[in-house]
Amino acid sequence: MFNTKHGNKWELIDTNNFDTQLLDSLKEAAQEISDDFAERNPKKSDKPTIYDLAMEIDKAFKAKYHISDNQLDQLGQQQPPEGPEEYEEYLAIAITTCRKYKQPFEEHYLRKLVTTALCERSSGRKTIIRKIMAKEFFRAY
Repeated sequence: MFNTKHGNKWELIDTNNFDTQLLDSLKEAAQEISDDFAERNPKKSDKPTIYDLAMEIDKAFKAKYHISDNQLDQLGQQQPPEGPEEYEEYLAIAITTCRKYKQPFEEHYLRKLVTTALCERSSGRKTIIRKIMAKEFFRAY
């Protein structure tokens, strides 16, 4: 027995003194129910997750400012913005990325994307922490 509402797959664990013909017909019925569920409920599309989009946004930001894991590669390069300017830059990249994947530009969705992307860098984590602290304690932090 299994729950047919959620597409659970059947699995025979053990039998003891059970008619094999009946067992075979039950297996067939179970497979038909599983197949029917799979047909009625196709898998969700392969759209990127919020995390996937955020990592793409972060990658685009790093590419724009030539940021690499090797600190020596960054010598003489343009310094990336920090604070509100950094957030704004990530936001602009997020909107472009949303357009690319036909995702919504809704404010809270963009905040999730930007916050996740920003937190990949230490300066971004500081920006987010200051932003949250200012909001939580109603003062300029």
